[in-house]
Amino acid sequence: MTFHFTDADGVDAPGHLAGCPGVPATAAQGEAAAWVFRAAREGDRAARTAVRRYARDLAVGVAALTLTLDPQVVVYGGGFSRSADVVLPMLRQELTKHCLRLPELRASTLGDESVALGALRLALDEIDDRLLGGRLAAPAAPRV
Repeated sequence: MTFHFTDADGVDAPGHLAGCPGVPATAAQGEAAAWVFRAAREGDRAARTAVRRYARDLAVGVAALTLTLDPQVVVYGGGFSRSADVVLPMLRQELTKHCLRLPELRASTLGDESVALGALRLALDEIDDRLLGGRLAAPAAPRV
């Protein structure tokens, strides 16, 4: 399940990264995020604050899903998953404020390819369902 909060009152997780002091003015949103994550990893105080605010806003959405669905695992995916070493500890800390039971937090190993691979999996499932009736035909046993 994928979610993205930009319209919730006061919640703008990606905006915290793009608005971080020191981000080059010409950086696109994804480039700004990469810059902030790298700077936070290197100990830049403003970048760490931006990531903390990002994690705080992200926790609002994750907590809502966790309290509703009670998942065992939440996977942090997409291109930002390469920065899970910076984000997940802060996200975990924020979630303790909202959740009765914390799910396991993991970083996706698929990175930017997760969307394309998910689409491919759906297409293959559709082909399987249409051509094979949802299951592979088992060979018939010979009659004696």
